[in-house]
Amino acid sequence: MKKYIAVAAFSLLLSAILLRAPGTYDVTENWLPWMLILKQEGLRAGYAQIGDMYPPGTAALLMLADRVLPTLPDLTVIDLLIGLAQLGAGIAFARRTTTGKALGFVAAIAVSGAGLAYLDVLYALPLLLALFAALDRHPLASAACYAVACLIKWQPLILLPFMVVIWLDQVQALPRRRAAAGLGLLSIAALFILAAFWPAIWLAFAAAMDSAPWSGDALNLAWLAQLVFGYPPEPLFLVTNHSKWLLRLLFAAIYLPILLAAIRTQRHDPARMLVFGMAGFAAYFLLGPSVHENHLFVPVVLGFVLWTRLPRLAPAVVATAALFNINLLLFYGLTGTSPLPRDGFFALLTGTIAALALAAFAFVLWLLWRATRLAKSTGAAGSPPLLEENFGRMMP
Repeated sequence: MKKYIAVAAFSLLLSAILLRAPGTYDVTENWLPWMLILKQEGLRAGYAQIGDMYPPGTAALLMLADRVLPTLPDLTVIDLLIGLAQLGAGIAFARRTTTGKALGFVAAIAVSGAGLAYLDVLYALPLLLALFAALDRHPLASAACYAVACLIKWQPLILLPFMVVIWLDQVQALPRRRAAAGLGLLSIAALFILAAFWPAIWLAFAAAMDSAPWSGDALNLAWLAQLVFGYPPEPLFLVTNHSKWLLRLLFAAIYLPILLAAIRTQRHDPARMLVFGMAGFAAYFLLGPSVHENHLFVPVVLGFVLWTRLPRLAPAVVATAALFNINLLLFYGLTGTSPLPRDGFFALLTGTIAALALAAFAFVLWLLWRATRLAKSTGAAGSPPLLEENFGRMMP
């Protein structure tokens, strides 16, 4: 009980301290106008009018919060919704780990959530439940919670191929009738949601896939390209599709071998399969085009979950959380605006951090390649301490 009280108190304290933070421009340009549209038009028609890049779960949560708290100002409703989501995720994570790790998790997501009012924290709880259910070998519950997370924001979909491999391996152990009933219910629910929000849900997904800038303030390879080809370092909205396709091909050239290596050597071990999934998401963040600064939220959540099972991953988890928060603070501080002028020093600083992140990622790929080779040489995919020892032992 003391653990839950400590985590809840810490989350509420951070929310209270950051309550007056205005958040990024998304609050005034997106969240507040969306709430007004949803009040006037309802969920289905309102979501169709929003016409943005988000799935309908975000709109549903905003509308639900407004219905529960109709007398409060919309900005207060958003702050309370984010604070509640942060609190719920922290307590859920605390159930599966130590007090220290749970406090670290809350601290890692607080700047994004309570500080800058990103909506990623809204899917933290279902994503946590999906990942822990996969680790506990409950594929149907994992798939259901994962679907909820993806209906709030699209970014968890980057993990989908890894999750599917885990689910397919685990569902074979279930009784056939139970597996068929579960898959049937999930399929019916998916078809119902698609029918209810079609074609708006597809248009939102297509818009998210075709976001304009090389890098939406993410410290990655595309950001380095923007520093070289577009100065000052602001998002370049007039870039050719050819340039973005080169980045997409580079991402695919790294992501697909990571996935194939995971399938060949780790498919029966969900924890180590998800280590490869974390590397695959890092490939998306560091190499893909049109990635935004808040998209690293997924591997932060995934990293903390894996830390409960693979303690040697601690350096990688801490590094991921640090990069996530440094990226946010450099561009938006705690007030929604950069604490530094976007001048030559800013370009040098952010470019150096992006280059270091890419170098660290290359090192991680080498570690995974080494672990994969050792797994093949033993002839036992995912043999007990194999990946943890050869990945974690070599971390600084």
